Amino acid sequence: TNVSGTDDNVSYTTSAETKRQRVCFTVTANNGKSYTRCSNTWQIDTTPPVCTNWSLSGGIDNDKIATGSPVTIKATNWATKNVTLRVRCSDSYSGCKSTPSKTFSSNQTNASTSLTIEDNAGHKPTCKATVSVNIDKEKPTIRITQNAPSGWQQKNITIRAQATSGPSGIESITYYYSGEKNCDYCHKASSTSSTSQTVSVPSNGQTANERVCFKVTAKNGQTATACSNYWKIDWTGPTVTVTEGPKMNAPGCGSAPSVFARYTVSDNLSGVRHVEDYWGESNSDFSSSFLGNAINRGSSTSVLARYGTTCYSSGSPASSGVNYYLKVYASDNAGNETFDHSNSSSKIG
Repeated sequence: TNVSGTDDNVSYTTSAETKRQRVCFTVTANNGKSYTRCSNTWQIDTTPPVCTNWSLSGGIDNDKIATGSPVTIKATNWATKNVTLRVRCSDSYSGCKSTPSKTFSSNQTNASTSLTIEDNAGHKPTCKATVSVNIDKEKPTIRITQNAPSGWQQKNITIRAQATSGPSGIESITYYYSGEKNCDYCHKASSTSSTSQTVSVPSNGQTANERVCFKVTAKNGQTATACSNYWKIDWTGPTVTVTEGPKMNAPGCGSAPSVFARYTVSDNLSGVRHVEDYWGESNSDFSSSFLGNAINRGSSTSVLARYGTTCYSSGSPASSGVNYYLKVYASDNAGNETFDHSNSSSKIG
């Protein structure tokens, strides 16, 4: 640009947006000589920044969830800690100076939120959002409200568990039996909205030293567990096995008429508690009342039972020509009882 005249004051005015620009002046004298001076570099930004990407952090699934202003933001899952809302800006000339944010520490439902963005030229527009976020910092709890009784049981037992959670609610209650293999809380409660669960055990037969463990999962993803006491269940009476006899001539009874039998008693779960035996003259000669005439064997599991004048506690003689049957009563530590007798007899004479 040529400026004529002898005025020593020359000015240059501009309002055009630019990132880096300067003006240089050259003065030329009448003798042909010239001299140049340049101004400092300037930057002009007359346009405010624009609200662009909104984001939520703190366990929320979505990173970029909205663009522009105003926007509506609704988180799709539950967070377990504070949630921070941020908005980014765009500015083609001076650039954005900061990324404003706001932190929520509790649930928000349609909360009106304003964040101010700023560019390096000092423009400060406001970005507006309506925000809904779900925050549940509480861990769920679960406790056993009906536990397994102590000692041996001869029936099914019931275990109950009760769960609580924070505002997110309960997602599920699952459980497993300690005796199961490859089962990591593989059983699910019948209702996912239930806060309690009841199980009847054993579901897989008689068992000893087993328990059930429950796990509650809240909708915020946090979990808690609780296990019952160990239980012992035995609903089958002892097994009586006659291993020899009945036969004549019981060992240790001398020459007097006598009969004998050998038998064993076993119980693989609760164990043998009490054994008695009795001799009768027919298969129908037995009932639970026979115990008054029986011989108490204590908790013996291997017994030699003899009947004769010199080897039976009552001194009753064994009669010639009579069939004698052996009757055995056994109980276990769960209270189950077995009444059993030999399927064959021994006839004296």
